[in-house]
Amino acid sequence: IIKTKQTSDDALKQLVQILTSEGFSIENIDKDLFIISTGPKKTSRLNASIKVNFLINERENVSIILTGLVTVDASIYMGYGVTSNTGWNRITNKGMNGSVLQVSWNDLYNLAKKYPNGEIFFEKR
Repeated sequence: IIKTKQTSDDALKQLVQILTSEGFSIENIDKDLFIISTGPKKTSRLNASIKVNFLINERENVSIILTGLVTVDASIYMGYGVTSNTGWNRITNKGMNGSVLQVSWNDLYNLAKKYPNGEIFFEKR
């Protein structure tokens, strides 16, 4: 969670700028509900991709809830022209250093740190 003193509108604009400068494609923006979803982007290491979602809540201050999904970019050939792709998994702070889960968590955390003047908090959901 990123907490900021900006308005929801300003936070939405700031997030779009950060995401596009970091190479994410914006898949969906809901300006009424303040939700941003990105398309897949390669992780910083390993053969994997992440997708990120932002939900902006405004109460006393603005809270930006950041979640993401990760997938290994590989498919398994099962024979007879059939392949199976790995599915999308929720990004969590688990896994050994260098694992797909840990690399994706670090990428998500580094993305959150790019938000200027935002305080980062962690919450298990």
